[in-house]
Amino acid sequence: MRKILFLSFLFALGLAVSAQAQRGCCSHHGGVCGCACCDGSPLSDVCRPFFPCGGGGGGGSKPTAPSSLQASALSGTRCSLSWIDNSSDETSFRIEARSSQQFSFEEVGSVSANVTTATIGGLTPETAYAFRVRARGANGDSNYTNETTVTTPASVSACVAPTLCFAGGRFKVEARWQTRDGASGGATVVRLSPDSGYLWFFSATNAEAVFKVIDACSLNNSFWFFAGGLTDVQTVITVTDSVSERVKTYTNPQGTPFKPIQDTSAFPCR
Repeated sequence: MRKILFLSFLFALGLAVSAQAQRGCCSHHGGVCGCACCDGSPLSDVCRPFFPCGGGGGGGSKPTAPSSLQASALSGTRCSLSWIDNSSDETSFRIEARSSQQFSFEEVGSVSANVTTATIGGLTPETAYAFRVRARGANGDSNYTNETTVTTPASVSACVAPTLCFAGGRFKVEARWQTRDGASGGATVVRLSPDSGYLWFFSATNAEAVFKVIDACSLNNSFWFFAGGLTDVQTVITVTDSVSERVKTYTNPQGTPFKPIQDTSAFPCR
């Protein structure tokens, strides 16, 4: 009889410990949602045994890894990345980088689901960097893409000739595009006036978007940036202020008719 009571006590104690451990899973990350913490973080090794899919409840799988990662330097401190999205269940893409002076990768940025380009800033001029990307979903992280490398050039002004700049030669406008099948490239910028221009992607006779930089310093102490497009191709427009070195990025998602950009506080005048 004593043996039965002792075994019952151990069983009840085990249940209490299990319940306490399960309640603590992701308590600092918003709790458990599906097969991961609610903020998208994977479950810890302590929590994983309490959920049947090995990373949470629901029996789902991790996203398929993105592929065909490419990188190109935009300046001494910035580079652009593009990749192919091979999953439909990701919640974000996590971007990691490692400089030639580092031994391990560290996360340097993230973008939302279905976005397949990113601009990474804060780099060091004349330095080699390796990048990799993985998809994050409710059930955990995918495998990584291929690693790709890029070397940043020496730091120079964004508006050194022959670069086209607008609004008194102060603002550099550039763009990258990507089609549904993963083809991508840099847009060609054509000047229309000292403050405006247009972009073409595939043919010089086929304009895809127009833009202008407006000096509204007398109105709200800001430069405005307006743009409109004739495309549903994913488009990422990057505007650089060569005076302050501030950067603004505007993204039109894949398969979405270009949404007008009317940013009336894009850059401060001073």
